[in-house]
Amino acid sequence: MTRIKLSILVVGLVLVASSTVAAIAVTNGNQRVARFGKVSNGGTAVASADIASQDADVLESGGGTTALRLLGQRDSIAFYSSMGKAGGLCHATATASGHIASLFCPASGSSEFPSEKTPILDMSGVAYDPTTHVTRLLDLTGFAADGIARVGVLSTDGSLHATPVVANVYHGDLPDVQAAALVAFDETGAEVYHHLYFR
Repeated sequence: MTRIKLSILVVGLVLVASSTVAAIAVTNGNQRVARFGKVSNGGTAVASADIASQDADVLESGGGTTALRLLGQRDSIAFYSSMGKAGGLCHATATASGHIASLFCPASGSSEFPSEKTPILDMSGVAYDPTTHVTRLLDLTGFAADGIARVGVLSTDGSLHATPVVANVYHGDLPDVQAAALVAFDETGAEVYHHLYFR
């Protein structure tokens, strides 16, 4: 998979570990659709004339195309999807500058997001200090499958800092906390995803 991060502070290496949740399927007519396997927000097409040349370069070099769709805006963050060159969807965020800050494209055209195992695609800014083994999230930013209502970070002291998901995207500012895990909750408030940070 190709993932480009621009204008986001990343210190050291972040090791990602996610817990596997048992797959649950629901029947939709004759189709069986995996729980958390859909993103309903198709967004609005962005005119090619409105895409800056530097953003077009980022999309093309990162495995995406300039067929951008705006999924929404939260505070100063804009959320986009784009067709990937290898197939499937790329996801991108743009900052207050209006330019792409992060991009994720599946290399093979298939991605675990959205799925039961991976119901969120988190694009938060993460800082990891390898000398102290402390992980800090600079914000909460990302995309979520249908059925995900909140995304949050658990700090090492056990407190939860969460933000709502609206139209399949989320963004929230965070206090300066040491992050222990990223978590997601369904509409009933049940935790359905737990992603440990390296410490």
